[in-house]
Amino acid sequence: MFRNYLLSALRNIKKNKTNSFLNIAGLSLGMASCIFIMLYVSNERSYDKWFKDHDWIYRVSIDISGQDGTHGLYAPVCGPMAAALKQFPEVEEVTRILKPLSPNTLISD
Repeated sequence: MFRNYLLSALRNIKKNKTNSFLNIAGLSLGMASCIFIMLYVSNERSYDKWFKDHDWIYRVSIDISGQDGTHGLYAPVCGPMAAALKQFPEVEEVTRILKPLSPNTLISD
């Protein structure tokens, strides 16, 4: 039975090459997109999971809009922000993480 279905499908692919190519290409592109999206979401959801009490970790960021219409969310915040956050009783620990502009750049607080 399966052999008959396979032979019928192969004949149909030979008979309608363009339509078959478009269908197979669309299916493979959709499956690849689904896999990449699934990998991205899995990576985002697993971020910082190795820490104990990882659900208590938060990231403070600033929302910057430029005059030319650019818009961005940036994590580097000013130095006194740590002292301001420590005033809240809910905040246990505060740290700053800075990404250097180049490998030879040293940043000190």
